[in-house]
Amino acid sequence: MSDSPYDYAILDVRKVVDGDTVDLTLAKDIGFYVTTMVNVRFRLLGVDAPERGKPGAAEATEYLRAWLAANAGRARCSSHKADSFGRWLAYIYITREDGTVSSLNDDLVAAGHAVVYVR
Repeated sequence: MSDSPYDYAILDVRKVVDGDTVDLTLAKDIGFYVTTMVNVRFRLLGVDAPERGKPGAAEATEYLRAWLAANAGRARCSSHKADSFGRWLAYIYITREDGTVSSLNDDLVAAGHAVVYVR
């Protein structure tokens, strides 16, 4: 994922909306050695967590919040298109010291807080 021109460092988690949607501040390289900060709402690509008020929603939201907190300063976001609600669709991941990649999207499903979503 890190070879993508649409790969960004996550600077801050502004708000965890629910188990599969989050507001982030990203570092965006705009060229000429200039980086700017942008605030964007992201929908995790390929997963579907319970909606607010449904069973499991609070647990999915907390899992997302805890994963991002545990990986602060290392998490990255890969996105290049938006959904019909204007949210950018994203994979959020970290690259571990041994070179392996851990995806929040996959971890959320593996932990039982979301299901794979294919449209």
